[in-house]
Amino acid sequence: MTPYQAVLFAAAIYDPIKPGVFDQIFRIGDWIVGHAIDHDGNPVFAIAGSERREDFEADVDFLPVDAGPLGMVHAGFYRAAPQVLAALRPLMRGKFAITGHSLGAARAAILAGLCAVNRIPVASLFMFEPARPGYIDLATEVRAHVPTIVATRNARDFVPDLPPDFPFPYRHIVELVDLDHPADSVDPAADHMLDAVMAGVLRRWAE
Repeated sequence: MTPYQAVLFAAAIYDPIKPGVFDQIFRIGDWIVGHAIDHDGNPVFAIAGSERREDFEADVDFLPVDAGPLGMVHAGFYRAAPQVLAALRPLMRGKFAITGHSLGAARAAILAGLCAVNRIPVASLFMFEPARPGYIDLATEVRAHVPTIVATRNARDFVPDLPPDFPFPYRHIVELVDLDHPADSVDPAADHMLDAVMAGVLRRWAE
């Protein structure tokens, strides 16, 4: 799967969910995850980002929680994650990918971490404009387990700087690729929006 294909799946899971893309939609806790099959016949799981009140409540619930072998992770991002893995696990076959934007990207990292500690092979992980999901233990597990990892920051987007790495040592899974595709708006939040991100991804990784 290419990064551009992955960001299209990440965009399609936002409400209104794009018709005809996903064959199953899972709503577990405050997670929304779509299951689809990519052009190569492999499963892809797209995790929705922030758009509802409960999503923003998860974003601000940033105190760390102990997730066992994943170490300390962002409490709001992690909640219901084990239940999500249990529901998705029967569909995790072949060279599957996990993708998401914003909150969905941070949760994609946590889901990949749970796959790692449960010895479920993940082919690729795509995180578009992720917030920091956990401490170094999570990053170490994911990097050791997932062969292809892409994470992006677009231009002035401030979401990847959240939560701050002090006083809690939150980390990204990998170094972020700078898309540097500014939106027309003078509002830095516009650089976080999917239209600017998709344009930046396509410019960075031409199809």
